[in-house]
Amino acid sequence: VGIMERWAPNKRVVKGARNKFVPWRNDDFGSDWVFGDVVEALVLYKSLYGNFDGIEEEEFVVPAPVEESLQLSPFELAALNGDVSDDIDDLDVPWGEDEDDESLESKFSVTASNDWPEHLAGMRLGQIVSRIRDGGLEVKHLPERKAQLDEIGFDWGDPRQFVDVPFEKVMCALYAFYMIRGDTNVVADFIMPDEHPWPTVFSGFELGKAVVRLRQLQNSLEAYHP
Repeated sequence: VGIMERWAPNKRVVKGARNKFVPWRNDDFGSDWVFGDVVEALVLYKSLYGNFDGIEEEEFVVPAPVEESLQLSPFELAALNGDVSDDIDDLDVPWGEDEDDESLESKFSVTASNDWPEHLAGMRLGQIVSRIRDGGLEVKHLPERKAQLDEIGFDWGDPRQFVDVPFEKVMCALYAFYMIRGDTNVVADFIMPDEHPWPTVFSGFELGKAVVRLRQLQNSLEAYHP
């Protein structure tokens, strides 16, 4: 079968070689994390904020821990953020002396906290929650994963927006199918093979059934995921 590289002018397939370093992924919670880390982050988020309201809209990112408690000047905060406001030259007093604290914080801020462990720092938890709620990530589709989040009272969001096949997994598998077969004409009973050159991470995945289901969900996808 081989890998399709491109179409020749006479419509013949030009075969290429499989890139060994293509990052075929099943789950994508970020390069440094697995599902257990996401559960840990969600538990901590709820303990700190009481619920999951706003986590998606605010695109919450797990902050990095601070090594020591310091009250930084606007100049230091701007340096940590990697940006310098046009207003920085107008500030010639120590932090909080004559300026209103809230007005300064609105201009200069740094995302850091001692409430979060270092190994979770940088996790885009808000985006992950959004992708879990809409069915992009394979979480609610798996009973054991769903049970873990149900146990912590996770808010699954609007059920009308949930796609009951793991959308991102299907797209990755479909892309692999296209790269190997040269089209996306997946038959209904097609199962991802466990052989070269197919990506082993999708071995056994019922891609045909998933594609059929996505076709059935066309109206819902157009309404809620345009």
